[in-house]
Amino acid sequence: MELTREEITTIYKNFWECINSGNWNEWLDYFSESCTFTNSAMTEVIKGRDSLEELAKTFPSVINNPDWFVIDGPRLVVSWMERTPEMPEELAYHGVSSFLFDSDGKIAEYVGTFNMEDVARAFSG
Repeated sequence: MELTREEITTIYKNFWECINSGNWNEWLDYFSESCTFTNSAMTEVIKGRDSLEELAKTFPSVINNPDWFVIDGPRLVVSWMERTPEMPEELAYHGVSSFLFDSDGKIAEYVGTFNMEDVARAFSG
């Protein structure tokens, strides 16, 4: 059964609360066992929640503020600004994430794309 727009909106809000609180264990619960996780800052695609769990152990604390989101069927696309807690707000870098949900309401495919020019500026300034 396909998720409703309201269900995806609720997941989106809770998912971002996990990011900003550093609650990576609850964050992982949003992914399917067989998920794929692609991030433009990484050289390989992470396959499966167990592998994603290992990666999540390396995540730094961040402040991630979504600008906007769009829902189309089982797909959610979010634009956001992110920075570390020590970083000045004006150095936040921009990114866009795409989520594809499966029929169980879990994230089956995730693609996160950073604006790498923003990231280079943020960490050099």
